[in-house]
Amino acid sequence: MRKYKILIILVFTFSISFAQEIRNLNGFSHFRIAPISYQNGDIDIYGMMPEIKNTLVKKGLKYEYLKNNQIPAELKQNPCKLLTCVVEQKGVVRSSQSTNAKVRISFYDCNGKLIFQTDYKGGAMLFSSLSNYFQKAIIKTLKPIDKFKYKFDSNLTPKLDLPEVETTTETEKSLIAYFDSNTLDDIEGIYKSYKSESLGYYKFGIKKFRTKYKAIILESETSNWKISEVKAIFEPSSVDDLFSVKWFMGNKSEYETFGTLENRGLLSIEFTNPETKEKRQEKFIKMYPAFSSKVKKKESENSIFATGTGFLINKNGIIATNAHVVENADRIEITIKNDTSEIIYNAKVLLKDENNDVALLKIEDSKFSNFSSLPYKLIENTEIGENVFTIGFPLNSIMGNNFKVNNGIVSSNTGISDDIRLYQISVPLHPGNSGGPLFNENGDIIGITSSRLNGKAIGTSVQNVNYAIKSAYILNLIKMLPNYQKPNGDSSLKGKDLKEKIKVLKNYVCLIRVY
Repeated sequence: MRKYKILIILVFTFSISFAQEIRNLNGFSHFRIAPISYQNGDIDIYGMMPEIKNTLVKKGLKYEYLKNNQIPAELKQNPCKLLTCVVEQKGVVRSSQSTNAKVRISFYDCNGKLIFQTDYKGGAMLFSSLSNYFQKAIIKTLKPIDKFKYKFDSNLTPKLDLPEVETTTETEKSLIAYFDSNTLDDIEGIYKSYKSESLGYYKFGIKKFRTKYKAIILESETSNWKISEVKAIFEPSSVDDLFSVKWFMGNKSEYETFGTLENRGLLSIEFTNPETKEKRQEKFIKMYPAFSSKVKKKESENSIFATGTGFLINKNGIIATNAHVVENADRIEITIKNDTSEIIYNAKVLLKDENNDVALLKIEDSKFSNFSSLPYKLIENTEIGENVFTIGFPLNSIMGNNFKVNNGIVSSNTGISDDIRLYQISVPLHPGNSGGPLFNENGDIIGITSSRLNGKAIGTSVQNVNYAIKSAYILNLIKMLPNYQKPNGDSSLKGKDLKEKIKVLKNYVCLIRVY
């Protein structure tokens, strides 16, 4: 019996030693340090975390602060390159002159497996304070790492142990074929996530399977998810467009929640922060198919199909916007606000230049009365580096009906592939900003905001690369109007600060709703 006990002990000791080989640290490129917390709520009162951080950074590992335990973008393709460092410490003051402490640092991989452990068992030492002692103790604990020659080796990076989820045979091609040949329920289609701090990029197709709907992965920025895997399961409730949702998190654990189909193209799913218990709504925008007769139209004819922004170009109610904003419109509504009122007018398409994505609308409503004048001109040129801003109604169904202001500079006098029709601008744009005016420093209009550069489409990450159509293409349409007049404001805003300009200009920018 004793032999077996000895054998078990030897096997266990060998396993721990093998698991704790310091060379295994070479499998990690980044690290985080779990907070050293105390019962009174204090964090790292002896200042050990900076010492650990500095030691590992000097070796060549990158430090990551994980907000709300979210994986940094750099690690989303392979979160297992992240090493978690956990510190344990115990201290005893034996006398006013003598202190004894024990410190242990343990390193864990993405699966919670112990990779390496180093400790200092302490001994009675003469120090003036427990803080000084722990500073010395942590340095001694880190000695094996100080001597270690670190070199990243992807062959030593562990694999993530994930639960299995359902895998289908569906691809984007097969789903599109299904969507094109069937009468669909409202929720069915291809969606993209509206990327936020808490949610990465996902593209999935929702398809009906008997009484439930499954969200099938088509694209993901993390390596955890593969094409054709089921990301979520939606079960209809007794309330229209409200679903019980079984959502599979980034680590493929199940999360029960609810989702709402807010309109034809926006899916909202509720999540709760496990630490703060704060609730948030994550949004997913339907990309395909376009709403057509093949979709079951439970909504009335008053349902909104699209929204955008426009601006007045003369006092008689002619409005400029993008052609794509009013594409396939059955009915158009224009909302104009001022400090005291909000009025909704009916409008129609007057002229449209689809090649250059510009359209002119005309308010046709008995309650409309002409404006006395316009406070801006249309300018046909500008300088690179000039300060510019826009007023618009981005993501109207999410961000609300009030106008939003964004500013930036003119980055280039040409667009993609040196397209001379466009300015490249650093003004942030979102869906719903389309058709808005691009103002220069004097409050005059130099262009019409139109599009963003899609990083996914070009296969690289881009930030804040946006475009506006030059005002010359608006003027080309205006010249086609009978008795046309070029917008020629009074320049009364020149020299005023941005706040003063916005107070005036917001009254000439409108929200466009397309039905």
